Amino acid sequence: MIAALSIIIVLTLTVVMTVNSQLKKANQRNLEAMIQTVNMQIEVDYQRLELDRSNFDSPAALVSASVISDKQRQALEDGHARYQLTPAPPKFVLPR
Repeated sequence: MIAALSIIIVLTLTVVMTVNSQLKKANQRNLEAMIQTVNMQIEVDYQRLELDRSNFDSPAALVSASVISDKQRQALEDGHARYQLTPAPPKFVLPR
């Protein structure tokens, strides 16, 4: 009886650890995809001549200029993405 209970506990812990690992990988891939999408939005808008370059000084400025949404900015902040101003155009990157 105790052996069966031990096996069930070990199997349950293994499943939980596997699901947790897969969830972390999925979240990481989602963040990477969001960074690619946002960086493309920044690049396209950066090429538009009518936009002031100060609209690209910070993530908050990007939101104010409607280059990205506040939800995108928050998700990138939550994912610890860094905003790099150089080289132009600015972009978000993941810390290594």
